[in-house]
Amino acid sequence: MVKIYGCSDGLVEIEGSEYEENEIGCYDENVRIWFEDGTVILISYGKDDLAVWDIDVEKIGTAKQHLEICEDEDADIYSDIFEIDSEILKHETIYCDHMKAHEMCLQNITI
Repeated sequence: MVKIYGCSDGLVEIEGSEYEENEIGCYDENVRIWFEDGTVILISYGKDDLAVWDIDVEKIGTAKQHLEICEDEDADIYSDIFEIDSEILKHETIYCDHMKAHEMCLQNITI
């Protein structure tokens, strides 16, 4: 299983994957990740006015997957945690002004 979550204020961590990156630098950027099974996720920092990483599943593919939601800024991993039984195909970083609504970033889908 591939495990993905946010860390610090500018890193997306990737565990259990053969993808070329095991962390993605993304300060002031969101990260979109595509998987072999067709799943697409968007990771962003600052959920509901909390210092917590948010993961949105934009497209559900065919692989087994699980999204654990985090609402606690003081958690050891202050991030939603996404696990999937599929390998990563590619990723992109998307600049997102934190003063704009999160929905503005979601409109930048390039599937």
